[in-house]
Amino acid sequence: MSIKYSEIIKQVIGLITIPLLYSGVFIAVILSMHSFHLSETMEDVIVFGGSFLLIGVSVLTVLKFIMVNGEIEYNPNGIHIHLDNRSFLFPHGDFFISYSNVENAAMNEDSAGRSFATLKIRSPKKSILILPVKSTDTDSFVSYWENLQQQFNSYNAVNTGHPELIIKSKGFYESGFMKFLAFLSLLFAGFFTGLKFMDPSSVSTWKLIVFYCYAIPFLYTVIRSNKNNSPLNMSTHEK
Repeated sequence: MSIKYSEIIKQVIGLITIPLLYSGVFIAVILSMHSFHLSETMEDVIVFGGSFLLIGVSVLTVLKFIMVNGEIEYNPNGIHIHLDNRSFLFPHGDFFISYSNVENAAMNEDSAGRSFATLKIRSPKKSILILPVKSTDTDSFVSYWENLQQQFNSYNAVNTGHPELIIKSKGFYESGFMKFLAFLSLLFAGFFTGLKFMDPSSVSTWKLIVFYCYAIPFLYTVIRSNKNNSPLNMSTHEK
């Protein structure tokens, strides 16, 4: 199955450092504009146009360097992953993961309804993110994962007497960290909303709306994921 591969900790670091790096360059350009004696209209165009360009370039950089194309296949012993391109972030182009080395495996959906899978590895300890290459590949990706899950079920059935080896199925949004972020989002949403009611000039309306656009889908996804949480089926996966 063709996939897009990433690792969660590297995604988090990239999503933080890349926009900060580009923002620093953009701020330096803005601060130096006065030396070019530009008109106020031209400065506004550069600021607003540059902001959109900054967002676009940041997203493209993340997609280019934090995610790589590859292939995944499995057999009764484990999972083999081949990456099309090696990089300083992903130096190992080919690697094998035995089922005994898989701590958690789950299919997830983000706030936009896009499917992705996560694999948490015992050693070296890391969390892997796997996505379909294109949105049109989602059905075949989900079907492939369901077949792979049967391998997890078979492995778990053999190791029922060894609970420390059982492959769990906790979704990405069911982790303690995601629940903590959801709690913070709810806390900040309540705080800023209350502040807006008490002093309308203290919080701009458009900034509050932007925050709602982030917080509400994220909260819904976390609540829905935890509500539908169920342990990994030990027999047959029900479609």
